[in-house]
Amino acid sequence: MENVTKLAKAGKVVTPANPASTIKFYMDGEPHTAVKIRPEEYSDYHTRILQEIKMVNGGALHFSEPGWQSIWIGAGEEKSVYLVIDPLNRAFALEVLGKDGYRHGELVGGHYFDDLNIAGFCGRQWNAAAIFGHVFSGRVRVREFIYGETLAGPPRLNANCEEHPHSKHPKVAHIISAISRSIAHWMVTPRYWKIKRIFHDAHEANVMFEFVPLHNPEKKPHYLFPLPWLEADGRLSWFFVRFVAIDVRTGK
Repeated sequence: MENVTKLAKAGKVVTPANPASTIKFYMDGEPHTAVKIRPEEYSDYHTRILQEIKMVNGGALHFSEPGWQSIWIGAGEEKSVYLVIDPLNRAFALEVLGKDGYRHGELVGGHYFDDLNIAGFCGRQWNAAAIFGHVFSGRVRVREFIYGETLAGPPRLNANCEEHPHSKHPKVAHIISAISRSIAHWMVTPRYWKIKRIFHDAHEANVMFEFVPLHNPEKKPHYLFPLPWLEADGRLSWFFVRFVAIDVRTGK
């Protein structure tokens, strides 16, 4: 609360709107939640803090002010992606682009908030000891975080990249979630093949089932009926499902 008060007095934040979509994740082995930032809540303050980020060896991000958090989500051949959470517990995705390999992958049908060049990333390596691997250009793209699973399987929203917390919970929850996943695959198959015809680089790791809350605060279109899914805190929750392409090339 102290951080929120200081930021509000400094005019750095927008008062949070009505309840937004929740994101669940693990940090240091403990479950946490955040909410997806709304387009109108992303401000010049966010831009300034992001431009001051430093990257340390191993890919961890260091912010210039307290209250900010980041979790590495994953990396592909052209970028690394982080979940970033501001002092008001609002979350978004940060795409850190490679120096030579970026091929203009896009989130289709979602929000982009910013496109920046960050000096603290320019020329940095993911691992300074690696012979091959990411060398970052300094360019980052800030976008809506899509909470859900890729068709290839669930992400690891865990800061320490340890055994996924789902593995600690009863088998019945895994079975129910696996049934939901199979039903969702069946529902989205026609859409998936249509996406593959339009975007030839589409594959199961760059398209997702997005989890849409039952109250659907973002008013997103979705498939007709909800399904139970196992979340990062190990609980079964009901969601509508929406099919989203998160990293496909929109041009040649």
